[in-house]
Amino acid sequence: YTSRILTRLARADLIAYARNTPVEVADPAELFEAWQSMPTRTVESPWFVPMSDAEAVAHRLEDALEGQVGFTGTLAASLLTRHLEPERIDVYVDGVSRAADVATELGGERATRGANLVFLVHRDPGILTIGTRTLRGLRTVSPTQIYRDALQRGRGREREAANQFRREILKW
Repeated sequence: YTSRILTRLARADLIAYARNTPVEVADPAELFEAWQSMPTRTVESPWFVPMSDAEAVAHRLEDALEGQVGFTGTLAASLLTRHLEPERIDVYVDGVSRAADVATELGGERATRGANLVFLVHRDPGILTIGTRTLRGLRTVSPTQIYRDALQRGRGREREAANQFRREILKW
């Protein structure tokens, strides 16, 4: 599967690679734009939970879901760069049902508007393992996924913070 993806990217001149050597990305921004244009592979479950401190709620989620999480979006970006206090938690989980139970335990309710907690289930389970890291006790997805999610989900200042994150962390 990986070889097919690499072959397609090489045919599109987005990368250069040879067997058993590192992949060279000629233009990260162009590769990212191609990735952005792909259809989403995520199922969402939006919630509203009482919270005054997003990071404290994130720690409670991490504990309750026994580390089977991957924080993303502006919360994860704020763990790497302190440009914005996040108002919403976006978190990848391996299934919505257990996450919904935890949200209910936190006093949350499903939301159609005004959600401040969004559980995400990605069709690719590797999102919870590939490129993850732990920052201040919270497990985050890969930096490129954090940027993509912060940019797609952000509004106003959140999108500005996403671009600052890109410049500082992704360096392009």
